[in-house]
Parts: sequence; structure tokens; C-alpha cells
Amino acid sequence: MTKPLEISENGELDATVISTLVQKKLKRVRLKTLSEKQGGLSGDFFKVECEELDGKTMMLVLKKTGKGKEAHAIALGTAREGKFFENFGDDTFISSVIPKCYFSYGDLASGIKQVLMKFEEGVPAGIYFGKGNPNNWAITDDEMATMNKNGKTPLEASECTFKLYARLHSRYWMDASMLSHEWLRGAEWIRGKGRDAWEKAQQLSADAWNELKSKENEKIFSSIFIDSHLIACLDASFNKCYWDSFQTELQQRPWTLVQSDAHPHNVLHIRNEEDRFILIDFEMVGIGSCAQELGQFLISHAEPQFRRLHEYQLVTNYHNDLLIALTDSGHKHVSYDFSACWSEYINGGAGRWIWFVPYLAKVCPLDMAIFFHNQLAAFLKDHFPRPEDVPMPRV
Repeated sequence: MTKPLEISENGELDATVISTLVQKKLKRVRLKTLSEKQGGLSGDFFKVECEELDGKTMMLVLKKTGKGKEAHAIALGTAREGKFFENFGDDTFISSVIPKCYFSYGDLASGIKQVLMKFEEGVPAGIYFGKGNPNNWAITDDEMATMNKNGKTPLEASECTFKLYARLHSRYWMDASMLSHEWLRGAEWIRGKGRDAWEKAQQLSADAWNELKSKENEKIFSSIFIDSHLIACLDASFNKCYWDSFQTELQQRPWTLVQSDAHPHNVLHIRNEEDRFILIDFEMVGIGSCAQELGQFLISHAEPQFRRLHEYQLVTNYHNDLLIALTDSGHKHVSYDFSACWSEYINGGAGRWIWFVPYLAKVCPLDMAIFFHNQLAAFLKDHFPRPEDVPMPRV
């Protein structure tokens, strides 16, 4: 295993070391700015200013575990992002959909992570979904206007992102060698191991749901959970949550490399002459259902009316792109029909957000909890008219 980059007290990095990594002659390298808001679940996010010998300046990005946040990083396993880039950052097939990485380090035992990447001027794709989304509430109208100038529509952003997912998902389709990477979220579960971790993760949301329904929290519950159909669906879903049933499910659907934390703010629109999108956050990277990511993405940000209008065509286009990418990545004999893809979009998206909503209702501000309640309620009404048909929660 490599060692983390050394950073001095005043934010300096060894110019000789960084010169070797980026293949440029540098005389000084220092951390320029810090934004905790952009650092992911547990990280700190720095711009890195690199002064070249010829006077030019090169900008990089350093994403690392924040000081004092190691315990949180250990609990969530977010150092896996460093291991992802260490193992797959140079994969030429998926390099077009992820950031250019010069150095990565990840140690799940200590929680320490460092990822040194190319700096790209861009806008999170989530911006294009408007002020109605909680991720955009803190952004001023002027800032939103600036970021939306020459931007994309929600449909264009979704189309571009689903193309990225198709390429990412195709690369390691049912590749047994991936299961040896135990740090990948879900890899152990597919091997029939990790029952305790899975049950603890499920219990986290189940406990939140039961606590919210308790008499002591009646006022909070009634303020958020106003949709009786959603309540019935969540009750039915948690009643299905058994390890043996989960293992049976896993044998019935294909798996592959997935981003896992699939939502528009984890996608960057690079606004230069290339005008392209990349996936930018891999703290939860794992092995799982491909089309589940599409459902998770749209429930997270898309207004229900927009989703109803476009979801079928978006999933159809994704399926077509996936089949092409599977052929290009050496999996031309794979059979994955559209009905299976559509089913996973529905069941995976619902299952993932059934897990999220009770947990978020417990830890998030009230207005944010209500937003995600409404998003999921609309999806469940559209796709699960009978509560007994909902899947178990997905972690």
C-alpha cells in the first residue's frame, strides 16, 4: 500500500513528489482553498495550486478525510473512494466517466483517504433541477442564474448521466474477480457473507421508522408522513426484510460495479469546449444493481411530473446504451432484456428510497424530510398501487 501524501502545517506539499505524479516540473505546491460543503460525507475538499518552473499555474483538487472526522469515515467506509481510484482510476474503458486521478490512498481501518485529481471547471448537474431541490436551497438566486447560464435542462442532464452509468455499469458486468475486493460495498453480500453488517444497516432505518411511529413522536410523524399509501408501503417493505430473502433476490438479478450514491449532485458538468459530464463521488462505490441507480437518481431530484413524463424513455435509452457498452467492453453475449432493466429501475429505486426516507426523517430538517417523503410517495403511487408489492428496503 502507498503512503498518504505529506502535508505541512501551512498546507505545503512536496513539489518533487507532485511533479512526478503530474509529469510537470513544479517549484511549489500548496493547498489553496477549503470547502467542507463540497467534501462529501466525511471529507475536506481543497484546491491545490501548483506553480510551474515556467511561471504557469496548474490547479488540482485534493479530497481527503477531514481532521477529526476519522471515526465518522471508518463508520461509513468512505475511504473506499481512495481504493476505487487506486484500483480502477487507470481503467481506460471507464476513464471518460470519472475524474482524472494522479494519486489515491484509502485505508478503511483508519478512515484516512486522499484523492488528488485534475481540477475541472464545472457545475453539479443537480443545479439544473432547480431551487425546489434541498441541495439547492442554500444557493442564492443570482448564483443559480450564473450556474444555469449556458447550462442544461433536467432532461439533458439526466440523459447525459444515464450514458455515464451505462458505460460504468457495463465494464465489470458479473465479473467474479470484483468480489475479491471486499472493500467494495455489497461485495461480501453477493458472496453470502457480511450478514451482520447488512442486518445492522437495515436495522438503522427500521429503528428510525419504528421510533418515528411511536407515541412520543406523533407530532413529528404527522408533520412528515401525510401519505397513507406511503406509510402502508413502508410497513409492508420492512416486514419483508430478511437475510435469506435478500440472498434469494441477489441470485435473481445481475450485479456490477455501481456508484451507489446516485444523485445529480454527484455528477459534474464540465463547462469548457469539451462540454461533458463525469461522475464525481465514489465514497459509497460498490457492487450492486445497475438500474437501481437510475431510480435513485430520479427520485432524489426530479419533480414527479417530469419523472412521469420522461422516465420510460430515459430508461429505454439507458438500456440501449448499456447493451452497446456491454459489447464494447467484451460482454457481447450478455442477455439483459428491457423488462428486467425496467423492473430494477422501479424496485431498486423504491427499495433504496424506502430505506432512506425514515432515516432522513430522523436526522434531517423537517422541510427536507417532507421533500423526500413527497418524492417517494409519488413514485410509490405511480409504480406500486398495492403496498404488498413493494420490495424490501435496499441498503
